[in-house]
Amino acid sequence: MRQKMPRSKTLTGIVLAVAAACFWGTMAVSGQYMITACGFNAEELTTVRIAGAGILMLVLGMLTEKNFFGSLRDLSVCRDVCFYGLCLFVIQYTFFLAIHACNAGTAAIMVGFGPIFIILWNILVKRQKIVPKEILAVIFAFVGVTLLITKGNFTSLSFSAMGIFWGLVSAGVGAFATIQPRRAIQKIGVTKVVSFGMFVGGILTCFMTPPWEISGHWTPMAIVAAVFVVVFGTVGAFWCYLRSTEFIPPALTSILASFEPLSAVVLCVLLLGTSFNYIECIGAALIISNLFILSIPNDKFRAFFPRFRRAGLEN
Repeated sequence: MRQKMPRSKTLTGIVLAVAAACFWGTMAVSGQYMITACGFNAEELTTVRIAGAGILMLVLGMLTEKNFFGSLRDLSVCRDVCFYGLCLFVIQYTFFLAIHACNAGTAAIMVGFGPIFIILWNILVKRQKIVPKEILAVIFAFVGVTLLITKGNFTSLSFSAMGIFWGLVSAGVGAFATIQPRRAIQKIGVTKVVSFGMFVGGILTCFMTPPWEISGHWTPMAIVAAVFVVVFGTVGAFWCYLRSTEFIPPALTSILASFEPLSAVVLCVLLLGTSFNYIECIGAALIISNLFILSIPNDKFRAFFPRFRRAGLEN
């Protein structure tokens, strides 16, 4: 049985999830600058953001709390945060494998299957009933992201068996990483989970691309962009994302992550003057509409779809 949450908590969770997605979207613009203007590659940028965020969070934690590492004495907590860190690494690594096997746009669309995996987990494992508004929101998010990425030109997509496989693996692990840390969060809080998880993930990314082998040019603007990527695009984004799961179901949090490409596109239009065609406007409208769909209480949403009540598909 799914517990009903107060409307104020639902709105708080939605705001946090959208904030996380917007942080990721603006980070994409900063990361793109580091790649195109400063000579970094995607693997190097991953090491910078994950390892940098892990170190930053640990330093801040040690400065603000005397017994910061004391919670790791609980072996179950230690296991959960280490596994979360492993998930962060696998998400990034398999996403790059998907890009290499197809292209960035196709990989990004495949990652959009994340909410579907969470909903299937809720139905098959947790025995929760289908929530119609979540299904509608998943469809809107998936179609909206596809329109934003392709600009209506579907020939730009490149599908291959390995590309689809790695994209789905990245989406599946991302969905699991949304659900898995909740027990650790209840015990030690979001800040510590993000701190320890980022540090573990950062260590693993250093095996993929050692920091001393980074070939990018550390210009003053590159340093500013890197700080933004680490502080807002990684620490802030993951903190808001996990924090939102304390207020709304993980499926809703994952659906609202579709605001990431929208915020990136809007920022490119405002700062770089890129074009924004009507197909992208439709995609943006579909994504934004999820704010209203997901904020509607389930009982009011059922009033528009009485057949779901008769079929007994929703609590």
